[in-house]
Amino acid sequence: MACRRRPWASVAGDAPPDRADYDCICYARGGSGGSGDKWSFSNGSDHQIVSIVPRLVSNSAVAVHRAAVDGAGLAVLSHILALPHIAAGRLRVVMPDYPPSRMPNYAVYPSRRNVPARVRSVLDFLIDSVAADEAMRTDDSDGA
Repeated sequence: MACRRRPWASVAGDAPPDRADYDCICYARGGSGGSGDKWSFSNGSDHQIVSIVPRLVSNSAVAVHRAAVDGAGLAVLSHILALPHIAAGRLRVVMPDYPPSRMPNYAVYPSRRNVPARVRSVLDFLIDSVAADEAMRTDDSDGA
């Protein structure tokens, strides 16, 4: 979800602007092409990519989260990190009709054969967590 500490004053209303001229805080995923210069939003039928010039780029989701809570600018945050701060009024959701496009999560392990019990336990926990959390579900979530 896109969040910021201060009120959102967007001429575009609830739609992403053509160019984000806001103080943006970016999480750049290492090794996955996440350079931090574009954000993607979708309302289900309309998909928009916004070019940004970030104020801060970090490969730490926690650092991006803390910077947003401290008022450094607009950030795309995981709902897991953002919801407690939204509930407490420290962050506000912006563009609720255009949530950020989802970033995939992967579990990488050596083989499907002879998976150690502790690895299987973690995988089962993650699958159950995604299935139980409505914000994490997608149409193609089948627990596989």
